[in-house]
Amino acid sequence: MKKKGSITVGLCLVLSLILSLITVSIRSVRTAGARVQIAAGMEQGLYSVFAQYNRTLLEKYDVFFVDSSYGTGGFHPEQMYHTLETVMGKVLHPERDRTLPVRADLWHLNLDGGAITGYALATDGQGAFFRQQAVEYMKETLGEQGIQLILERLKGGSAKEEEGDSAIDDLMDEFDREKANAQAQESDPAVPAVDEPEKNPIEVIREIRKMGVLSLVLKDTSRLSSLELDTSSLSSNRSLHSGMGTLPLPEAGDISDKALLMEYAMTHFPCLTAGEGAGLNCQIEYLLEGKGSDTDNLKKVAAKLLAVREAANLLYLSTDAAKKAEVDAMALAIASAFGLPAAQQLVSALLMACWAFGESVLDVRELLDGGKTELIKSAAGWQLSLENLPELLNGLDSLRKSPAGGVSYEDYLRIFLLTENEETLSMRMLDMIEQTMWQEGEVNFLSDRCVCWMEAQMRVSEEMMEFDITRSYGYYQ
Repeated sequence: MKKKGSITVGLCLVLSLILSLITVSIRSVRTAGARVQIAAGMEQGLYSVFAQYNRTLLEKYDVFFVDSSYGTGGFHPEQMYHTLETVMGKVLHPERDRTLPVRADLWHLNLDGGAITGYALATDGQGAFFRQQAVEYMKETLGEQGIQLILERLKGGSAKEEEGDSAIDDLMDEFDREKANAQAQESDPAVPAVDEPEKNPIEVIREIRKMGVLSLVLKDTSRLSSLELDTSSLSSNRSLHSGMGTLPLPEAGDISDKALLMEYAMTHFPCLTAGEGAGLNCQIEYLLEGKGSDTDNLKKVAAKLLAVREAANLLYLSTDAAKKAEVDAMALAIASAFGLPAAQQLVSALLMACWAFGESVLDVRELLDGGKTELIKSAAGWQLSLENLPELLNGLDSLRKSPAGGVSYEDYLRIFLLTENEETLSMRMLDMIEQTMWQEGEVNFLSDRCVCWMEAQMRVSEEMMEFDITRSYGYYQ
């Protein structure tokens, strides 16, 4: 007996719904899988782009940047896009890679094109992205305890610059006017004759100051590089490429961030007493002054240092009663010898300024020779007697002292750096990085070709849908 089978319309509808649900589920899974594959390809592509960071920059300066010129000196973001597109294509089609066991194309995806929609360069925002990496590196290297130690060390110094030389100039000008007036008038017979000191320290210091600061304070000129930079070609002065896109500039940091930037400079760039560099030897001095040669930069820094020491030494002289008495006695002799007994106070002030200048020459010479000096002078640490002041040139090395607990040249450079504008420091660091890279053989390296962040948009299609994906990646973002 035959059995007849039948299916109701209702069951047909139920089966249709089940099949539809299965189809939609399969489609949904396939779409989700395609999105994951696309996102993975995009991210892998970006990682591959930024894995091409310049190794020399990392080894010498501990910062990550991709040289978008790829050694040519031009600007080639299309090369970065090519890397992104190539790697993304391999991720979308793993079956084409013969080194992988996968042989089936599960998603049938096609990379239809795309574009770089944003990038950030090392020089953007006056070196903001470079500065961010430098500070982050120091935070990771030093930790919180190291940051506190730097701040504590800086509290012991003073960054104030005094116009010591101009003060001497003003006093000497006034002294010369008084002498001229006295010579134009008859001498007062009531004034007793007083012999002028055999060597007038004021006139000796007047001649010494005409010699130039480096000839007084620098013992060994062989430490200066003969290199002359064309500063107009460096990143702080030339016209620069700029980034594009929506990435905001890093926010300005606090005093601890500035101290870390200062310490980064001290640990990554040489100064006069820290050994030779590639290119300029006085690179910290360049960060402060921005001149094209070691000589010009050191001359400026030495003059600044001399003014700071002169102010400190003059302050000490004004508090030492014994030395002040010596000054007053000699001032009376000099003033009376010129027929200017009423000008004793003026001569006394000028003598103190000259004595402080002479002591400061010894201080700075010791600092530039790798020694130390007392931040605030003591009687034991004072080097130059008033009697020896006229013989200063003969005692530039024999009269010097280097206290064990004093401050060094590097300590003063730290203080000076802390007073400089962060943007200026950042761009001058990039200047020194450029010229160092040139000296190391990368003659086409330019800091405004160095990419630290990139955003890209890609379009991918499959049999029934199109996908647009935008992703970005960068260092310390």
